[in-house]
Amino acid sequence: AEIVLAKFVAAWLTGLSFAVIAVPFMLVAAVSGGVDPLVVFVSLVVLIVEIAIIAAIGVGLSGILARPLFSVAVTYLVVAALVIGTPIAFTLGGAAVRTEVTQSYRSYVYDESGMTANPPECGPWETTTYEVPRFDTVWWILSANPFVILADATPARFDSSGYPEDLFGNFSYLVRSAQIPPESERVSWDDCARMPQPQQQLTPEQLYNQTTPSWFVGLAVQPVLAAALLWWGGSRTRTPSRTLPPGTRIA
Repeated sequence: AEIVLAKFVAAWLTGLSFAVIAVPFMLVAAVSGGVDPLVVFVSLVVLIVEIAIIAAIGVGLSGILARPLFSVAVTYLVVAALVIGTPIAFTLGGAAVRTEVTQSYRSYVYDESGMTANPPECGPWETTTYEVPRFDTVWWILSANPFVILADATPARFDSSGYPEDLFGNFSYLVRSAQIPPESERVSWDDCARMPQPQQQLTPEQLYNQTTPSWFVGLAVQPVLAAALLWWGGSRTRTPSRTLPPGTRIA
C-alpha cells in the first residue's frame, strides 16, 4: 500500500507541475477574453481533480500489469474510453433503448373544391406512431466524460430570456437535456380547437435547474474506478510473493 500510494502522490505531483506551468497562460487568456474569475477557479479545481484520477488509474494499472509498456498503453486506452468511448456508448445505448410515441392530429373536412362547410365540420382524430431513442436511460454514461464534468461543474450564466451566455453553459444544457424522457403522446395539430393552447416549453435555465448535475455523478463514478484500480494494484504488489514470472515488476 505504501508503494502504490507513494507512486500515486508522485504521479499526481508530476501532473500538477505541468498544470502550474500552464496556469499563467490560462490567466492571461481568461483576463483578455473577459472570462468570469469563478469559471477560471472552478476549471482549475476540476483540472486538479482530473489529474489525480488519471494518475490513480495509471498507477493502479502499473501495479496490475507486469509489462511497463503494456500498462502505459492500457492507461491511454482507459483515458480514451472516458473521453471518446463515453459519447459512443451514450449514443449506442440511447439508440438501442427505444420507446413508442403516439402523435395525434385532426383537421376540418374539405369538399372536392377544397372548401369547408359552414360552420366547419371537424374530421376524426388520426394517429401515427413512431419510435424515439431513450437517451434519458443512459445519460449517466456521458457524465463520466472529463470534458462533460468540466463544462457542467462550471456555473452556467443565463440571459434574461433563460438562454446560456457562454460555451460551457450551452454544453451543460445539451448534456442535461438528455435526462428528459420523451413524451409518449403528442398532439401535433388540431384545426378544431377554438383557442389552441400554446405548449409550455421549459427554457434552458429552467431545465438546467430541474435536472441532476452531471458533474456530481461523474465525480462519483471516476473516483470509484480509480480507487478500485489502486486497490487491485496494491493487492498485486504485496510482498513477499511466492511466485513471480520472469521480468515482473513489483511496482
